[in-house]
Amino acid sequence: MSVFPARLKALRKAKKINQPEMAKYLGLSASGYQCYEQGRGFPEVPRLISLADYFGVSIDYLLGRTDEKTIHTPPPPPPEPAPDAKRNIALRLMYVGTAYHGWQVQKNASSVAETLEKALETVVCHPVKCTGAGRTDAGVHAETYVANFRTTSAIPCDRIPLAVNTRLPDDIVVVRATQVPDGFNAIGSCRKKEYTYKIFNNRLGNAFFVNRAWFYPKHLDETVMQRAADQFVGTHDFRAVRSVGTETKTTVRTVHYFEVRRDGDMIQCRVCADGFLYNMVRAMVGTVVYAAEGKLSPEDIPAILQSGNRTLAGPTVPPGGLYMTKLWYDEDV
Repeated sequence: MSVFPARLKALRKAKKINQPEMAKYLGLSASGYQCYEQGRGFPEVPRLISLADYFGVSIDYLLGRTDEKTIHTPPPPPPEPAPDAKRNIALRLMYVGTAYHGWQVQKNASSVAETLEKALETVVCHPVKCTGAGRTDAGVHAETYVANFRTTSAIPCDRIPLAVNTRLPDDIVVVRATQVPDGFNAIGSCRKKEYTYKIFNNRLGNAFFVNRAWFYPKHLDETVMQRAADQFVGTHDFRAVRSVGTETKTTVRTVHYFEVRRDGDMIQCRVCADGFLYNMVRAMVGTVVYAAEGKLSPEDIPAILQSGNRTLAGPTVPPGGLYMTKLWYDEDV
């Protein structure tokens, strides 16, 4: 590995790139990159792969295992876009929301969008604004999520996930990048969404589900919960199960299904709709739990929806059990 610093320095000079530019490309401080060329540090595997791709050489050549540079010939680079041309890139990602105040950029709090945008900016070398598939609240998770942004960078889509992930914390992972038509919009182009709410239903807690499921010690009858859930399916005005906080043109939504399933101590409530109001899923889950407790009858729910009275429905359950789990688009993202 002692050959690595000399080869890295020679390759950089051959490309006429200075050390600060290389540091920015790798998401490092200038001193962090200098450690590589001075032999006082060694890159982890993702950055090593990025270096090999950038210089068009094999990893074996970088490490001094061979003097043959082109064991793996890289594909020709894509044509440079016109200076004002912008590609529309859709990202599919996942994240654990515990450390964030939701998706949306906040003035005084860390958000998923802000964290992702900062990482993208170091990759494409210009300011980035991401449009997300929907607002998720503080502490809510996403097993799948879609966002799109526009860029003048020519970086191939298949290299974006690895390049961005080396600059992201471990609780946010980009799994795919796809170039989409100019009119694609992560929220406007989404036809329907599915959320899943997890309830750990056992009189004893489970340390591994802290902030990942709602701990509920009293036994819940999932058959009663399903009877209550069925009342929400269809097109209704859902004012009675939304929290005040976001204005919308209409509070009418279509729920395609609301399924309650038990697997041992874990109850999962899956809800699919063409859109959701603020805290709508968490209030719906709170209402079916109220039905299981006997605080209301499943057959009361149509009248509750018709009343539009939030105080008649169940509580808004904690955010840690909520996951965005499916998104539907016409485009293959």
